[in-house]
Amino acid sequence: MRLPALHPVLLALLCLVASPAMADGLPASDLRTALEHADDYGFIRYIEIEADQDDQQIEIKGWLDETWRAEIKLSTSGDRRREERSRHEGGSWGMTLDQVLAAIDTAETQGMATFEEIKIDRRGRIEVEGEDRQGNDLELYIEADTGEVTRVDRD
Repeated sequence: MRLPALHPVLLALLCLVASPAMADGLPASDLRTALEHADDYGFIRYIEIEADQDDQQIEIKGWLDETWRAEIKLSTSGDRRREERSRHEGGSWGMTLDQVLAAIDTAETQGMATFEEIKIDRRGRIEVEGEDRQGNDLELYIEADTGEVTRVDRD
């Protein structure tokens, strides 16, 4: 049985989708710079950080104090693109800036080159998603209190 040849446009699109250069995430240096801007903005705890290479922006969800939660989108240069605040009872939770930076350092030592998402659950488990230098998916699970890597998934 003879298979039909792929149309050149379809072939080009498939190559783009599979290319490591088209990673969704950002390098650690861009992420650290954005976190400096988020710290200046007033975040005391971070719940979720999502990086988008295509839009050169980072979305951050976290706490400004014990009752005010915020969600902002920043360009990688620190310009605020969107901002939402809401009042919540029950106190803040999430990662401190030091815990986020430690998670980034740990992920880099495990081979992560670009970062797509860092988030924490209420039990204190940090999940870091990204890609290694070859464009392979990499996920790390880290205990926030100890910094211990509890699981590494490589695809």
